Amino acid sequence: YVCLSHSHRDHAGGLSRLMEFCHQACILSHSASLRESFSKYKTEDIQDNETVLHDLRLILIPGHAPDCAAVLDTRSNTLLTGDCLQVYGIYGSGKWGTNITMQSAHRKALQKLRTYPVETLIASHDYHPYGYIAEGKAAVEQYYTGCAEAVDAVWKAVQEHPDMTDAALAEWYTGTTGLPETGAHVFAAARRELTES
Repeated sequence: YVCLSHSHRDHAGGLSRLMEFCHQACILSHSASLRESFSKYKTEDIQDNETVLHDLRLILIPGHAPDCAAVLDTRSNTLLTGDCLQVYGIYGSGKWGTNITMQSAHRKALQKLRTYPVETLIASHDYHPYGYIAEGKAAVEQYYTGCAEAVDAVWKAVQEHPDMTDAALAEWYTGTTGLPETGAHVFAAARRELTES
């Protein structure tokens, strides 16, 4: 199997090249458009809580994108999250702040993950302030809490500054928090969700 955490280019962009060498592999992805693009290969939609190869549980965790999925190795209780769990942004980048555009879904995904016996969490980027790995139940819980806090910070900014544009909010947020730059689209998504709720 080739399992994709989500279809963003920095995570799935090398799939064509990889499949040249692994053309017999089955592509696991929750992205319908990606599966369609690679229809000449065997593809399967990821079903929530599906188990493959006896010990690998696939868990849908939308938030960063609608097709986000994690892999839990039930032998070691190690959770591979790809880019799908984000804290305050990529450490040292100055940009790529939390990029969660489906904030309510993300909160539900975090709650769901808390029901699994995760001992180690591995992300694909070095997320500020907890890095790319959390080892031990306390560190994993801290990572989940940090992911929720990052979304809360965006929602709080929108609620406290309702007259600011999304672009102005993004600039204010970055300038006052010292955290990696978060795009206006993240504030726009928060505003939509808050308006609808």
